[in-house]
Amino acid sequence: MSVGRRRVLIHLKETLDHSAREDLAVRLEHQPGIALALPDPEHVHRLIVEYSPDRFSETTLLDFINLHGVHAEMVA
Repeated sequence: MSVGRRRVLIHLKETLDHSAREDLAVRLEHQPGIALALPDPEHVHRLIVEYSPDRFSETTLLDFINLHGVHAEMVA
């Protein structure tokens, strides 16, 4: 992980198939400030996201996911 970036786990409340999670991850990666978005291979309800806090926030991240019809929350 690069300096200045933050990595978080996102819990998706809906059950999405792998293809839908991949599509959401690709959409996230196209956003300014998102460096990485991957479906968690060990948990079907999670995405791994790495972002630059100076360009993107956790609130914006969750709002973006909600705009795509998926409810989500940060994993502690």
